[in-house]
Amino acid sequence: MNFSSLKVSTRLALGFGASVLLGVAIAITGTVQMRSLAAKVDELANDRMPKMDKLGDIKDNLNTSARSVRNALLLAEPAALAAEVKRIGEMREANDQLIAGLDKVLVLPESRALLKVITDTSPAYQKGLTQAIALADEGKTAEAAALLTGEVRKLKNVIFKAVDDSIALQGKVANQLAHDAGGVAAASSTLLLAAAAAMALLGGVVGWALSSSLSRALGAEPGELSAAVQRVADGDLAQPVVVRAGDTTSTLAAVGRMQQALAGIVSAVRGNSDSVATASAQIAQGNQDLSSRTEEQASALQQTAASMEQ
Repeated sequence: MNFSSLKVSTRLALGFGASVLLGVAIAITGTVQMRSLAAKVDELANDRMPKMDKLGDIKDNLNTSARSVRNALLLAEPAALAAEVKRIGEMREANDQLIAGLDKVLVLPESRALLKVITDTSPAYQKGLTQAIALADEGKTAEAAALLTGEVRKLKNVIFKAVDDSIALQGKVANQLAHDAGGVAAASSTLLLAAAAAMALLGGVVGWALSSSLSRALGAEPGELSAAVQRVADGDLAQPVVVRAGDTTSTLAAVGRMQQALAGIVSAVRGNSDSVATASAQIAQGNQDLSSRTEEQASALQQTAASMEQ
């Protein structure tokens, strides 16, 4: 299909339609990519980071409990010991709530396994802390210290390692999300820039093709063509219509041929008018000669008649 053979409206519709479709494609692609990026950022901000915060709170509470137990072994005053015991109970309750919350949101099998280690080890660890405090309350400080540095410490290390591994796992996933989000942003930018460049190129090509096609069809700028047609319409056939070299099919070339044809017709009509005028003059002269001869013959006839009467 020849592009130049199509109607102007069809060419405009195809050109601008292609540009509009490409623009819509850019908008859709950008929307999809931005939604993907937003989902990753949302998961990072509202899922991974809160999980890391909760795990960090669990670790802080465990450290607080350990310090309270140590203080309980060193304190002799009942009121101070009771305060430390109360703090240990508060940390235990807070961790139970944090663990229950994590149990609802952790999905990865590895994170579930680490949480199971924490939940399975915590009761024995808390029981060991309670026994150590009870021994300290009975004045058995050495036995309490031995319990804390022995079995309780092993349980604490297991829990702390599980918590640290959980934090590291969530950090790894968060870093991967951040990396993926950066990749999506970079790929989206490249894709949108390429699509925008393609749309600009398509618009330029379509505009150039339309301009060239219309210029070839008109043969001149619209103002020049309008002026040439106006001169012909006003009867000015003396000023020639200047067309481009080799142009025989444009509108301006047709106007030039029409001007030449009209000039030829006018010249022919003018020549015929001169011929008619000459013939008319000759006919008038003949009529005058005939009238003179007729008068002469009438005079001769009158003379003849007079002579016959005599």
